[in-house]
Amino acid sequence: MKKKLRIVGFVAVTLVFAILFAAFVTAFSWSAVNNYIVNYTSGWGWDREKTEGEMYVLPRFSSEAEANANSREVAIRAQAEGTVLLKNDGALPLGKDERRVSVFGAGSVALSYGGTGSGEGNGGAGNVDLYTALEESGFSCNPVLADFYKKMNGRGYRRGKGTDMNGAYLGTKGARDFGYSVNEVECGKFTQQVRGSYASYGDAALVVISRSGGEGQDLPTDMSAFYEGDHRHYLELTEEEIALFEEVRSGGFGKVIVLLNTLNPFEAGFLEEASFGVSAALWIGGTGQYGTEAVAKILTGELSPEGRLPDTYPRDLLSSPAMQNYGDNRYTENGQPTSAAYVAYEEGIYVGYRYYETRYFDASLGKNNAGTAGEIVYPFGYGLGYTQFFWSEPILTVRDGAPAVTLTVENIGARAGRETVELYLQKPYTEYDRAHGVEKSATELVGFYKTAALGPGERKEVTISVEKEQLASYDAYGCGTYLLEEGDYLFSAARNARAATEEFLAVARGERAGLVFRQEADEKLDVSGTGYPIENRFETENYTSRPADMPLLTRADWADTFPTVYGGGQPGQAEKPLTEEVKAEILDRGERAHLGENTDEKDFLYHPATGEREEVAIGKAVTSSGEGLNFIDLTDEHGKPYDYDDPRWMALVRCMSADELYLLCSSGYGQSPQIDSINKRRSITSDSPMGLHCGTLFPCYPIQAATFDTSVAEAIGDCIAEEALWNDVRGYYSPACNMHRTPFGGRNYEYYSEDCLLAGKYAAAEVRRLRAGGLYVHLKHFALNDQDTNRGDRGNFRNFDPYNGLCTYSGEQTIREIYLNVFRIAVEEGGANGVMTSYNRIGNTWSGGHYGLVTEVLRNEWGMRGIALTDYAGTFGYTYMNMNQGLRAGNSQWLHPSDAFPIDDRTSDAAIYYLQKAAKDILYAEAS
Repeated sequence: MKKKLRIVGFVAVTLVFAILFAAFVTAFSWSAVNNYIVNYTSGWGWDREKTEGEMYVLPRFSSEAEANANSREVAIRAQAEGTVLLKNDGALPLGKDERRVSVFGAGSVALSYGGTGSGEGNGGAGNVDLYTALEESGFSCNPVLADFYKKMNGRGYRRGKGTDMNGAYLGTKGARDFGYSVNEVECGKFTQQVRGSYASYGDAALVVISRSGGEGQDLPTDMSAFYEGDHRHYLELTEEEIALFEEVRSGGFGKVIVLLNTLNPFEAGFLEEASFGVSAALWIGGTGQYGTEAVAKILTGELSPEGRLPDTYPRDLLSSPAMQNYGDNRYTENGQPTSAAYVAYEEGIYVGYRYYETRYFDASLGKNNAGTAGEIVYPFGYGLGYTQFFWSEPILTVRDGAPAVTLTVENIGARAGRETVELYLQKPYTEYDRAHGVEKSATELVGFYKTAALGPGERKEVTISVEKEQLASYDAYGCGTYLLEEGDYLFSAARNARAATEEFLAVARGERAGLVFRQEADEKLDVSGTGYPIENRFETENYTSRPADMPLLTRADWADTFPTVYGGGQPGQAEKPLTEEVKAEILDRGERAHLGENTDEKDFLYHPATGEREEVAIGKAVTSSGEGLNFIDLTDEHGKPYDYDDPRWMALVRCMSADELYLLCSSGYGQSPQIDSINKRRSITSDSPMGLHCGTLFPCYPIQAATFDTSVAEAIGDCIAEEALWNDVRGYYSPACNMHRTPFGGRNYEYYSEDCLLAGKYAAAEVRRLRAGGLYVHLKHFALNDQDTNRGDRGNFRNFDPYNGLCTYSGEQTIREIYLNVFRIAVEEGGANGVMTSYNRIGNTWSGGHYGLVTEVLRNEWGMRGIALTDYAGTFGYTYMNMNQGLRAGNSQWLHPSDAFPIDDRTSDAAIYYLQKAAKDILYAEAS
């Protein structure tokens, strides 16, 4: 069992040992010792003698201050490796004689360090502001302009803070900084004194464009409800910002450098328009606590920008098919909107670059009624640098039946730098696919590699291997499992998705030979890594994840199947009559149907070690068995938990009373409670993907993903685990693994990318280090919680509204290939031992009560052994996040602050059985 040993000062250590000794003398029992320790630390206690060795996770640093200093270095590294150089007309880096600068933009004195809500981290404590970072790197910043923006900030010219955790807009309606108001200062406010200061600080103008994001509601596509007063969307320049560039151009600055301090993709076409006069542009995302230090050093050239975009930047952010079904969509009764809300993923797998690149490919060849594709300003995977690299011609080899691509990278520039190699795949799109609704992207990321720093003239051979399973597609309406079809599979080693698409087009036109892997015959991949059958779990007789009247976009006919508003109305304000059938499904909590094969008389358990599916008869409940087992008894001499299938786990939970079982399963907010009967200490859990609430705030997740470097994820995982040791934290509500389905997701800053492989590999790497550092994790939000508007709690605390929870409609292939893939990789490759189920419904079934999702896929197909915890259940969700339903579906714990979450039945034999089963999952995760 991995333990946490906190090193404190001499006095504190002496006090602890004095307490331990007194307890031992007084009671001669470890139970008494543990009670003393828990009272002292208010956290995790030791259950064994403090002997160094395998059984303990020890701090790597001698003090918390040293741990925090290391986190600062890692945060700066992550920002430098993730910052994307979008444009550079030779303006960057700035020379030593170009350091007298003027910094423009209301955001310059109030950066967006991260979003709002539970992902906000430490609340902004200790954030290094942009001016401080610039000055520490040797810049001389225009003080008159800085004072001007500070004064205007005090008058309300500051970015609105977005939403609170429940989706309510922060601030006062009608006020300048209400909600998502931008509030750039009008050029008419600039005084003669301010304009007169430009000449003395005219080496360069730094223009900050800042946007935020928040929990509970997505970003507005119409700003008329905010102080801006027009119908632009939030992720494009406002009229005042456009005018600001005129102000800058008239100021006579040598260079104009834009800092996009945006948590989401931005409409960046203006960067390439001559009228704006932009010399260079950096996307810096949400910098976290220390990221500004990296930004300043990138401007001087001390550090290099090494990021690649984790999202596509189209010229029109509203052009994607997903945007047709985004926003506040409601079911109606008698013509009036109800509290029942829905979202339709009619775009299918064509999310982000999978749409733009595939339609561009087909349009370029005049195929599939593609017409024209939306214009891309910066493609997925794009990024410039301060040096240049030459790539040798790649070679494809086959190793153990799977393809691998090898090339050599050489730095041919004058500066050291790191290069990112991206590997893309094009699967054959066949007549079978057209007939059976199997969709395939023309361009799909299947691997990536980031070199170490290469000096001028240095080379590195790069090999990227691809698992054969990555070539398969999910065939929901044909064979009902993954299918690897006969045909040619093309690969492209490229610098971004558009470059790969262009190469695939050259191959299609016969202009060049391609890297081809030949699959000689159709092959079904219908068994998971655990040996469990892979089959439809979401489009079945029991689960209607996609209504019969909801179409899906198909590559076979782009124009005629491009999504329209499902249900009717305008995008963002759809309405659909609530039928009796849908109403019944929403209201059916399944306490007696259990939404699976299990019943109150029998349950089914899958054992990956043997490949056996066991039918278990639910007999007379046994609690407080008197066996006298302790939690620590289920670990070996090295502190490792006994095998999950060891019968002693069930013997342990039978030692717990019915009240203790309910306490453990219902009181999961910020803790796993103390259970006296088995001598289990209370353990503390913490939130925020960008870093513990009590620790360092790292750069936002998209910046982390933009590193295309999983060693950064490992380093951040090490830092968070170390800070957890010093703050007595055992569990972590992270990583966050949802997708950037649209650019306007309110919590996109907490999620990695529009691409599931990039996100999954990054999450898996961080999970490995978090687990190695002694934490148990909760991947969130499981699953399809990619929209915050109406997610389940929209600010009205409707505890007993049975319609709560966004109905999320999608097809089986889409769910598996796009939205579950991040979680799967984090579980199978990262060893994640917990998830946080989501507020939303999959189809009409609440995610935590979806047996197909939580038991069949998560536990049986992927082999996850551990906790499935709900999202916050303290003030809402009482009715629809039904505890009996969730327990039978495989959900184990409710994120509630006390043992007061409603439960219909906690005393019957079946109820006790499922509570014990959940308790076993919780305890096993804590022991892992």
